Amino acid sequence: MNRSDMLRRELTRLERRATDISAALTRARRLAQPTDDDARRVTALGRRLADLNASMAGVRTSLDEALAVERTVPAQAFTPRRESEEAHARALAHLSHLPEVRDVPVAPPREEGLRVLYCTANPRPELTRIQHPDGRVETRGGALRTEVEVRKVRQAVEARGGGAAIALHHLPAATLPDLVDGLAAHAPHILHFSGHGSARGLLLEDDEGSLEGAEVDFTLLARVLGAPDTPPGLVVLNACESLAGADDLLRTVPAVVGMPEAVTQKRAEVFAIRFYTAIAEGTSVARAVERASEAMRAVGKGETPVPELRTRQGVDPEELVLVRPRA
Repeated sequence: MNRSDMLRRELTRLERRATDISAALTRARRLAQPTDDDARRVTALGRRLADLNASMAGVRTSLDEALAVERTVPAQAFTPRRESEEAHARALAHLSHLPEVRDVPVAPPREEGLRVLYCTANPRPELTRIQHPDGRVETRGGALRTEVEVRKVRQAVEARGGGAAIALHHLPAATLPDLVDGLAAHAPHILHFSGHGSARGLLLEDDEGSLEGAEVDFTLLARVLGAPDTPPGLVVLNACESLAGADDLLRTVPAVVGMPEAVTQKRAEVFAIRFYTAIAEGTSVARAVERASEAMRAVGKGETPVPELRTRQGVDPEELVLVRPRA
């Protein structure tokens, strides 16, 4: 299976999801006596449909580019890649068996564009507070402007002249199957997640598009990342308390960036923008995190929690460069 075939499959899946969400949105709008929850659901479904339409446009562009390359390169040149992708597809087919996490060595950077799979999810647009028996008050949910964050990252990278250096594939309203397919289709150097998180895991969308979403614990996420032949070289979790999952994820990937505490939408945006403008220049991961953290402190008031970089034993974050910019 070559790249164009995988992109066609991803486009078909997105189109089916868009059809399902569009039908659910129509049904919700036709309710005779809608409640406040119904109104919130209409808003959430409308947002997801808009995100999916934007994602489909991006996949169509990637498909056109892949077809153009395949038309100009002899068919036999794709044989090794087809073999690799077919083996990768077989590994994904066995994902339901949850294979053991693999310790994949860090590959030296190559001169190529940086591929980022940018997953966003916001299944809980309403802020809720939960009182625990021990007296703790936990805040969950809240509207996130994740699509705005993605747009600002793209604009910032392009303004710095790094647009050609980064291929940012946005995966909106992401479910766990979406993530598995996205890893297979794009083979990203970086997996980025923006959304809600906790010390237990990340909150993705579910297939029904419910407001509760689907929590994915970090152990499962590590196994999902370990399924491809080449896992991402870096996982960036732009979500509250996500640093708690670093130890699990480092069993599969060489480096993880996570938030030790809660983070505001504004600071999350600032981090993502500064991080990717630095990384597009061929900066080491450690230096890019440092620059982004300083930018977060500049917009914060008082104590500002900043992301932390954790690496597997034997990986020097100062030397960890994912790609070498094209000359």
